[in-house]
Amino acid sequence: MKQTEIKQVAIRLFSEHGYEKTSLSDIANEVGIKKPSLYNHFPSKEALFLNIVDDVYDGFINHLKKAISSSDRISNEQKLKAALTSTCSFMSEHHLGKMYMRMMLFPPSHLKELAHERFLECEKKMNELFAPVFENAIQKQEIVNMDIQTCIDGFYCLIDGLSAHMFYYDQSAIDRKIEAVWSVYWVGLSKKSR
Repeated sequence: MKQTEIKQVAIRLFSEHGYEKTSLSDIANEVGIKKPSLYNHFPSKEALFLNIVDDVYDGFINHLKKAISSSDRISNEQKLKAALTSTCSFMSEHHLGKMYMRMMLFPPSHLKELAHERFLECEKKMNELFAPVFENAIQKQEIVNMDIQTCIDGFYCLIDGLSAHMFYYDQSAIDRKIEAVWSVYWVGLSKKSR
């Protein structure tokens, strides 16, 4: 229980203040323990941070899995749109979304390579989730026959753009933007548009 509490506090502080401006003393004080007690759970600040990185990426992948595998009865378009909407939902969870963005864009300089490796591993898992959906959409002639990675890369650009917007707009504006970007993206892939 204490380890979970430590990580929850650390996620909030890292997301609000960044890695460099968050000390182990800050985390220990918020949890209500002494700094040396943190070492019973994590050997260092770096280990705590990397543990959180893994948790956030695993949480994100699980979020996507639920959206994509929710039902075999929904269309490929609905699955992909659900994944996009689910991503926006994940990013709007204030501390998790902010932590995800900080890890991806502004990792601590001395942990940049390790954070980047973890991000690439997360992206590999995302590719494994998305590729079968795009392949099935091509098979069913819902979209044009094109390179799967091209479809996925375009999809990631949608996710990245909307992720940044999550911190600037209210929910009604985000919903409008999701609908707008999705319709343009899907029309671009759709066989009917060619």
